[in-house]
Amino acid sequence: MTATLEGGFHLRLAEDFFTAIVDRIYKRPEDVIREFFIDFWEADVEELYIQRTESAELIFEGRGRYAGMCQEDLDAFFLLGTPHKRERKYSRFFQRLFAGEHGIGRVSAFKFYRKIRVESERDGAAIAFEIGEDDLSELSRNPKVKVEHATPPATGRNYTRISLVEPKFPAQIPPPEKIKSYIRTNLFPILLNPKGPFKVFVNGEEVKVLQEDVGEVAVDVLENVDGGELRGRIAVSAKRLPDEVQGVLLLIRNSPVCRKSLGELCGRRSVDAELPPDRVTGYVDAPFLKPSASRDWVDESHPSFEKFRTAMRSVVRKVLRAVKREGEIAGTEVEAVDEAMKILGKALRSEAEFADLLGRASAEPGSIGLRPAARKHEGEQRRGRARAASERSRVEFEGKRKVSVRRRELGLVVKLEPIADPNIPYFFLPSQGEGQAATFSVNTLNPLYLERRAKRAKLRNYILVTLVKALSDSVKGEQNLRNSAWTRLVRGVQEAMHAPLF
Repeated sequence: MTATLEGGFHLRLAEDFFTAIVDRIYKRPEDVIREFFIDFWEADVEELYIQRTESAELIFEGRGRYAGMCQEDLDAFFLLGTPHKRERKYSRFFQRLFAGEHGIGRVSAFKFYRKIRVESERDGAAIAFEIGEDDLSELSRNPKVKVEHATPPATGRNYTRISLVEPKFPAQIPPPEKIKSYIRTNLFPILLNPKGPFKVFVNGEEVKVLQEDVGEVAVDVLENVDGGELRGRIAVSAKRLPDEVQGVLLLIRNSPVCRKSLGELCGRRSVDAELPPDRVTGYVDAPFLKPSASRDWVDESHPSFEKFRTAMRSVVRKVLRAVKREGEIAGTEVEAVDEAMKILGKALRSEAEFADLLGRASAEPGSIGLRPAARKHEGEQRRGRARAASERSRVEFEGKRKVSVRRRELGLVVKLEPIADPNIPYFFLPSQGEGQAATFSVNTLNPLYLERRAKRAKLRNYILVTLVKALSDSVKGEQNLRNSAWTRLVRGVQEAMHAPLF
């Protein structure tokens, strides 16, 4: 182009620029709830009231000694992309760590609503104003858009009320019960550690963290990472957990990002065979991570991502150790004791004779030590050999024997990954599509299953021998009764050692 343009070029914004940004970042109404929930918490409110009206409007009202907007807060509210959270990091009064960085969370409302109405009062000074979609469109043409404000009558209390009105998609706005559930399952770390008084109410009902016993094992997470700390808590349940709490919640400075399995978070999906995602719950907060543009994952190109993965692998190792030490062994021990008692009963002529024997014994089964100190060193050696065998099996599973099945159907090539469950003797492959049964199987023994079976068999037989010796040694009565009982019990133990475990 040879034509000369006099006066230069004009840099402009498209009229729908801010709308496009909002659509890109915020996907669900819960994203709006998250943004305003965290904004009020960062504003040092002590009580947050959320109201979902019948017309699908959302009203957030924060109250407390430090609630209400001062002049500095108003200046920050009207400056989109304000850097004050990056510069200050913590709230003024309760030192709450800021989750946001970019100062655009309040525009998330325009994804689902056409207007925002604000009322605020601080130390007797009250103000009210309204911002609409038209103001955002005008801002793309004019760098300074004037917003009119009013001065409502003072109430004598400090508060800020933000109303999201004129919903675009009323049916998509979740009802109060779902809002409470979202807060419990995705924002509970704030409720657990609010940094100062903080209560939340949804349509008049207080939202409290569920204090249910989710499992036998709980591990506190604290890993030092270059650039910050990885903190949280992970619990493992013996039973399947409710869908909404399955997986580990990843947060970045208290802001929920997503729920993932431990295998996904550490980059090793094989972990999910030992720690099934439907049995694991909890959260980890990684303030050093950078969220992706859509805020539903992290920026994997950022150098902090690999540091996070490394830290999560350390966390997984600790969880596995805790499960094997406190969960699997304790749970198997209870099962093995019950099973051993049944075998002892069958070894005698009748249950009545077994009851009579127990009645003559000075030691009860519950008081018999199953892991005496004298056998501790030998036990550690056995566990070491078991770990080495497990590692060899796992390497073999992940190496030579890893199964990859490709099946062509309807012109599509689908890769099926094997699922290794410690309770299943063979590898089972998942279904190709939704609604199809998992009918594919591979005739290869599962090393995790073999390891679990071997551990339980050794523990059961050890319990049997311990019970036999402790009971027979403590039986009060005639010598021939003791000898007869001992002989039958030993024979029963020998038979049990060769009996199938399952």
